[in-house]
Amino acid sequence: MKKIINVAVNIIFVLLILSSVALVLLRAVGITAYAVKTPSMYPVCPVGTMIFVVPTAFDDFSEGDIVTYKVNSTVVTHRIYDIDTENRTVITKGDNNNTPDGSPISEKNIVGKVEFYIPYAGYVYIFAETTYGKVSLVAAFVVLAALSVLTRSSDDETKQNEKSED
Repeated sequence: MKKIINVAVNIIFVLLILSSVALVLLRAVGITAYAVKTPSMYPVCPVGTMIFVVPTAFDDFSEGDIVTYKVNSTVVTHRIYDIDTENRTVITKGDNNNTPDGSPISEKNIVGKVEFYIPYAGYVYIFAETTYGKVSLVAAFVVLAALSVLTRSSDDETKQNEKSED
């Protein structure tokens, strides 16, 4: 049982470290991760999808591209429905919405183009943004660390007892 706990703890630690390093490295090269929180882009990007956004020059956008933009403090990801090159704005539409969005999006409000996405990987990100999620993740980390220390110290005691019996 101790070996199973040790293996599980080590796997979880490695996954946490790898995912943290991956997000930091992506951010370092200009790629930002966001989690989809509404069904407006279903079925391509259902709720819980982790999207990865790359800053893109306005002239490189095409109709049909999925872009992320800011409206006040809200981050939105929709598909480009129409481009107005003269005014440097786009009209967007969620794939699951019946009509295009009401207001044109100015070039300065566009964060970038969605380059790739992982369905459902964003649920952890969404959960971690909540107070309960932050507390839960810290508590889980403390419990895993404690389990790791406890199982290793009991293994050390067992090894010492075996040596003293020899």
